[in-house]
Amino acid sequence: MTPAGHASVAYLAGTFLKRLPLSAILLGGVLPDIDFILLFWEGFNAVHRVWTHNLLFIILMGVIVSSRAGAGRRMIFFMGMTVGGLLHLIVDACLDNNPGNGIGIPFFWPFLDTFFSPVNLSLSNTGSAGWEQPLEMARHAVGGLLVELPFFLVCAWVFFRKKARRENN
Repeated sequence: MTPAGHASVAYLAGTFLKRLPLSAILLGGVLPDIDFILLFWEGFNAVHRVWTHNLLFIILMGVIVSSRAGAGRRMIFFMGMTVGGLLHLIVDACLDNNPGNGIGIPFFWPFLDTFFSPVNLSLSNTGSAGWEQPLEMARHAVGGLLVELPFFLVCAWVFFRKKARRENN
């Protein structure tokens, strides 16, 4: 899923989890894809969904980022970051169409290198380009955006519905 898709999932979760800061859930939901800054590095395929797509990264980022929150909000911000990060990991574990470095995510990396995918809802892209050819892979991945479209649409509907309610009050 793209960072925009993850942001949509995090936003929808944040609308239901009203006790957690939406900003923390959103940040936690997109932060694991920070590894995309390495997209054009030749070793990208070896690190994508490894260094940043695991429980250790989610917890460390939650601790680091929440330490910048106000004293009374650190734990609630940490919990929001953790929820967003776990949502990201679950979605990527279930919607992985590029087996270039394993299907799913290495949930317990660096302690365990096993990739975790409880169920893969995407068709593997074994015959097309992998991360070593990012532009060609992106061309083939356009069909994957159709999986994200319902999340975008529901997210937009919820956002504009909330906005209309605020304007009417």
